[in-house]
Amino acid sequence: MLPVRNCFVLLTGLAALLPASAKAGPKDWPTYNGDEKGTRHNAGETALGRTNVGKLEEKWRFPAKGARERIGAVHATPVVVDGCVYFATATKTTLYKLSPEGKLVWSYKLPTRTAGHGLTLDGSDTKGKELISPGVWGAALVTGDAVYLADLGGFLISLDRNTGKERWKVDTLAKTFPGAHPHNGTFASPILADGKIIFAGGAFEQWHARLRSYKASTSI
Repeated sequence: MLPVRNCFVLLTGLAALLPASAKAGPKDWPTYNGDEKGTRHNAGETALGRTNVGKLEEKWRFPAKGARERIGAVHATPVVVDGCVYFATATKTTLYKLSPEGKLVWSYKLPTRTAGHGLTLDGSDTKGKELISPGVWGAALVTGDAVYLADLGGFLISLDRNTGKERWKVDTLAKTFPGAHPHNGTFASPILADGKIIFAGGAFEQWHARLRSYKASTSI
């Protein structure tokens, strides 16, 4: 595997944003690993224990059982705030917000693109032969008024928490981005620290090697 190069960390200051912990309730799971310290512990969970966890039954599913709708693969842990569930997919790339009853509140379809040097990132229609998906591989971050996420296609995105409308979008492939590279992307989950949203990512030259290998194998 080729080394990961051109790593970037982007800090976006949010002067009017309170820390997520100040907005999150005791039963919320608003970010990767549950909280800013990464404890992976929900102190507000009191309903489940050793005596009843084995008796859990399905309350709802999305899409609903028997529905024709199909969504992409879910790779990251969903986050939950005020009973609403937020998750994004690695294929057919979309961010979903569901109500506590499992109903769709809103969805945001992420942009697709073709990267430089002939590397196609939009693998949503390759009939099972997709090489790379530009989708979201990390958990979203939910704050008092926004949802943040990043994808393997090189976008850093902020959405309005209530409506799902795009607030802003940063293209890390653009020439104006510090450390821009045609293969920039991120598997990581954005986190909140000291009033700033932190995105971590880099450029993965090994995609090139995989692409050449894939083309060679399909041409035989």
